[in-house]
Amino acid sequence: MTPDSDVGPKISVLPLGAGTLRDSLWRIELRVTNDDALPITLLTAWLPHARFRADEQWFDGMAPLNPGERVTLSFDAEFDEPPGTDVQNGFVIIRVEWNDGVWRVLTRMAVASGAIGEPTVRVETVSAHRVGFSG
Repeated sequence: MTPDSDVGPKISVLPLGAGTLRDSLWRIELRVTNDDALPITLLTAWLPHARFRADEQWFDGMAPLNPGERVTLSFDAEFDEPPGTDVQNGFVIIRVEWNDGVWRVLTRMAVASGAIGEPTVRVETVSAHRVGFSG
């Protein structure tokens, strides 16, 4: 299979849940799977939304994910919303190296605040964009 260098790497993201660390800090786990025919090297990942945020993580030295392999990413995310609140357009941004280039994989998520204020994450879309691309 020849990769489509205009489409970018194929990655799926599955939310695994949230656990409380303290009042407004939650441990968020996401399973990232390489659905592509080529290896993918994870470089960084972060949650940039003002209401669902975690600092950027660097994955120096992480082995490439071969086709079909997966890894669990953990984030200590700030989330302080009353039960029943919906936060739209949350993202996890994963920067990867794939097919001799660097790409940004944008995973758009809806985040709902559960019964005790815990974030419940639902993936809406995943797209890849070449870093430096402006067209």
